[in-house]
Amino acid sequence: MDYGNAVLSLLRNVQTIRGGLLEPHDFQVQTHSRVSPRHMLVVAMVLLLLGMDSSDGFMIGL
Repeated sequence: MDYGNAVLSLLRNVQTIRGGLLEPHDFQVQTHSRVSPRHMLVVAMVLLLLGMDSSDGFMIGL
């Protein structure tokens, strides 16, 4: 984890709210400003649960 940049790992299978299945993988998260790791994790998990594609990572504008 760096200032505004992190690589997160999904360690278990997760079912999205639309019924899709996410398998374990790593993905990058970038933010426009410095945020706490806790906030970054919460926003990334919500995006994953919504079924957003994480193959190119997420840019979070917090």
